[in-house]
Amino acid sequence: MVEAAQARAEMNLKEGVIILEGPVDFVRHYLDIYRIALQGMATTEGQTALARKRGRREGTSLTGAIGKEVEAGFFDEPRSVADVKNRLSEAGLKFTDSSLRRGLRRLARSGALVSIGRRRSLRYRHAGSSDVTQS
Repeated sequence: MVEAAQARAEMNLKEGVIILEGPVDFVRHYLDIYRIALQGMATTEGQTALARKRGRREGTSLTGAIGKEVEAGFFDEPRSVADVKNRLSEAGLKFTDSSLRRGLRRLARSGALVSIGRRRSLRYRHAGSSDVTQS
């Protein structure tokens, strides 16, 4: 007697892992069912709702948003975290103060921005701007 070909599929979801194991036709049938359900979960509508919940547009990263402001010349003058937060808020983007500080620090370490001052007087400026001294 010839054994039917066996298959195994694992789907790792946030809520848990689904493992399908058995004859190929069985696994294929249930994969098709789950694929339809998973595609419904991963629609842009769901992603947009998550982005709205977070207070920003879909696909907008902090680094990308700040990078656009660097290109626009916003960082030609030294800017505080509050200045950056207000500018991004005007564009409809909301980020927490701590995430802004982390993002600005990351961009300063990468060389895209230069940090000037310390603590409350800390400002960030475009690295290509003139008269910049790094602190």
